[in-house]
Amino acid sequence: MKPFYQGKLDVFCALYAVINALQITHGIRTLKGRDILNDTLLHLATDNARFSMILHQETDYSEIIDEMLLQQSQEYPLHSESPFVSAPAPYPTQFWNACKNWMEAGDQRTILFRFFRYLFPHTEPINRHWTTLASLDEHALYLFDCSNEPEAISCIQRNAFSTRQEEKDEHLIYIQPESVRFVTLVLERFSTYPPYLYLYPH
Repeated sequence: MKPFYQGKLDVFCALYAVINALQITHGIRTLKGRDILNDTLLHLATDNARFSMILHQETDYSEIIDEMLLQQSQEYPLHSESPFVSAPAPYPTQFWNACKNWMEAGDQRTILFRFFRYLFPHTEPINRHWTTLASLDEHALYLFDCSNEPEAISCIQRNAFSTRQEEKDEHLIYIQPESVRFVTLVLERFSTYPPYLYLYPH
């Protein structure tokens, strides 16, 4: 299984992240992925101001991610959680443990998130990018990423990122906690899922 790749000139990595997540969770194929992308773009294009913001990357796209997940849940047995939206920003270890517990809780699940990539500390990011998690181990997060560029990030080392605004200059990658979406296939639409915020020791 290979991720769907975005075009060199488009800025729709957030949309691709959702579609790639559905490839992991539900095994969708190319034609279905194309239909989802086209339908989403057609829907967004009905609002000129909003579509212009997307084309110029003037939004963090979290709202669009949630809309896409909600829309696709009407067709697919899909469950998603936003564990860090209303909680204090996690420390990297807390973030890692939450991701690990989620991924190990069953098959056909993934995590969406947005990261900022810096060339040097204390500068503006050179890249703001949405991605999809394929797997993780004790050393790194391995991405199922839509970018086909030679310099694209395919994995994020465990000790090489920050998750708190006040510490984001300590590393060249900052993962935005409020962007994180846990996504999984559900065999029963009304299954209950345990909250993952118990991972916070503070």
